[in-house]
Amino acid sequence: MTMPRIQVNDIAIYYELHGMGFPLLLIAGLGADHTSWDDNLIRELASNFQTILIDNRGAGGTDNPEGSFTINYFAADAASLLNKLGISRAYVLGHSMGGYIAQQLAIDHPEMVAKLILCSTTCGAKHSIAGPEHATQGVLDRAYGRLTDDQIIEMRVKHNFTEEFQRANPDAIQRFRRMAAKNMVPPEVYGRQLKAMVEFDSFPYLQNLRMPTLVLHGKKDTSPLPENAEILAKNIPGAKLAYFNESAHALYTPEPEDFIKILLDFLL
Repeated sequence: MTMPRIQVNDIAIYYELHGMGFPLLLIAGLGADHTSWDDNLIRELASNFQTILIDNRGAGGTDNPEGSFTINYFAADAASLLNKLGISRAYVLGHSMGGYIAQQLAIDHPEMVAKLILCSTTCGAKHSIAGPEHATQGVLDRAYGRLTDDQIIEMRVKHNFTEEFQRANPDAIQRFRRMAAKNMVPPEVYGRQLKAMVEFDSFPYLQNLRMPTLVLHGKKDTSPLPENAEILAKNIPGAKLAYFNESAHALYTPEPEDFIKILLDFLL
């Protein structure tokens, strides 16, 4: 495993390389970094692919420059990192905000994206179905620094996992809580990433995507709602859509066998 930082654009970006094979880039979501990926998922993927984890600007080990963030910046960072690593084409998987970045990377650099996997994401607020008001309020409270660390962790648990999964899997939830406690970006970084999400709109460009695309979503996700996966799949030519019936925002941890099977059937 390699864990260096490399200069791309105006920042030093943190990344990790796991395994060997065709490159697979994983892009995490709002306020998250490379530690948000389930360790078991990384081990499974690394047995088939050169799995690349990246920290978006402002998060984890990547620099936090002044000024606004945009999804275009995040996508440009990812493209520059791949170029620096000598990787001309990769599979790209994005979760939540990472799905926004993955879409933008595919729009701006279609030649670099061999296959696209969009998890628990949307094409942007303008053409999406909004989630419940309490979910939006929680995100805003975090961005404005109104929540304690414990409240943030609890919000993330409720967002990512159903109550049924939480009750049945206390050990997994405890591991997630420990990860979330370490993976805590400052409110101002969270707010700038959130603003980038609010401004994002890929809908006018989805019809231009020609790479094989897989859209994955949890049926019990409250934000974004699962109907948004259909919007993506219907507007990306030839896209495949799969739902996870028992999952909320997190997909692998609640249903690992199904997630890996669907993903590998698509990629291999």
